[in-house]
Amino acid sequence: MNTLRKKIMKRVYYAYALRAVMHPVTIHGVGMLTMVVALTYFVSIPHVVTNLLDVRIGELGRYMYGTVAHTEVWTLVLLGGLIFSIFSLRVQLRASLFSKHQHTQVV
Repeated sequence: MNTLRKKIMKRVYYAYALRAVMHPVTIHGVGMLTMVVALTYFVSIPHVVTNLLDVRIGELGRYMYGTVAHTEVWTLVLLGGLIFSIFSLRVQLRASLFSKHQHTQVV
């Protein structure tokens, strides 16, 4: 009896873990983390901070335009994907919260 209960609970835990891993918000977060890691491979963050600190206050827009215009394509693709993911995560979270409230509502 106890081994049957353990087998059943093991399958329940596996199903719960699989559902949590395959949730759209989880997949979204893993994708964003992957893009951040890949972006740090192409861009040196300490150098970016040092260069930003050397820019005069009124020239920040021109500096940013020059930086974006003279960077590699992969950096722009990763940065664009990361920005898109940040904005679309809000939509995913709202959809997730809406579906959760819809299923727990008693009719």
